[in-house]
Amino acid sequence: MMAPFLEQGPPSGDDRVRLRSLAIRYSHALWRHIDAENSVLFPEGAERLRRCGLHELPDRPMNETEAAAREGAAALLVRYPSVEDSALTRGDGCFMCRAHGETCNGLEAEWWTDLEWDEFHIR
Repeated sequence: MMAPFLEQGPPSGDDRVRLRSLAIRYSHALWRHIDAENSVLFPEGAERLRRCGLHELPDRPMNETEAAAREGAAALLVRYPSVEDSALTRGDGCFMCRAHGETCNGLEAEWWTDLEWDEFHIR
C-alpha cells in the first residue's frame, strides 16, 4: 500500500499525510506482532519444547551473511532510534492485544488442543 507513494516523485501534501497514516498503521501492526511473539509464542514454544524433552537447542556461530545482516540492523537502530506511540497499547500477553475478544479469542481458545486443555485442568 505504501509502495506507490514511495515510487512516485516528490509527494504532494495529501500524499504525505496518507503515507504517514499508512506507515503508522503498519508500525502498529508490526509492534503488536512482535509483542505477541515475545510475550506469547516464544514462552509457549519454550514450554512445548520442554514437554517434548528438548531442554536446550544447539548453537553455532553466525555465518558471514548473518553477521552482515546483524551489522545492518545495528546501523538502522542508530539511524532510526526507537520511539513509543502512546496511542498504541503494548505489553505482555493476549489481554494487552486489541484484537483479543474482537478478532481473536486468545492463545488458549485459538491454538490450544484438547490435550492441552485437559492438562491445564489437571494442573
